[in-house]
Amino acid sequence: MAASYPGAVKNFLVLEDGVDTVIAAHPNDRAAEITAIETELGTDPAGSAADLKTRLAVALNNDGTIKTGAVAIWKHSGSQVFSGASPTSFTDLNLSAIVGANYAFVVLKVTNSTGGYLFTARTNGETAIVGNSTWGGGTSLAALVDNTIAYIALETDSAGIIEIKGDVNNNITINLIGYFAVNN
Repeated sequence: MAASYPGAVKNFLVLEDGVDTVIAAHPNDRAAEITAIETELGTDPAGSAADLKTRLAVALNNDGTIKTGAVAIWKHSGSQVFSGASPTSFTDLNLSAIVGANYAFVVLKVTNSTGGYLFTARTNGETAIVGNSTWGGGTSLAALVDNTIAYIALETDSAGIIEIKGDVNNNITINLIGYFAVNN
């Protein structure tokens, strides 16, 4: 007889000693269900963990949701996060309303509307200088002219904040194209 599992849960006949006669179908049904379970699980489902429950507990909460930190997921946004005159000193840009108050790897689209312009963004709190220039500050630099765009990629700090800076007060727009975040 074909196994019920994994399509259904088998209900086995309850046998009583001295009352029921055991026939080959009784143990064979159980064997078919055990084989179906083994086939569904595959070989060594525990991997290097002590058992399957322990292995699953690494990535899953008790309610079956994925644990924070278990996986990084790309999330598309497209949201406008800044519009106006670019600050000429490093200024916080809080992205936590979109990426959460945690580390995230973000991709920004910077649009410059007028004139030549240098733009940089860095992780909040970064102080490193790239090469012999104060531009870049440890992350990304873009040189833009009239009506051009640049894409900048960097990590936020643990609160979801980056810093932005331009060389002049050009009007710019920044869109958060998307981000990798650890399961948030």
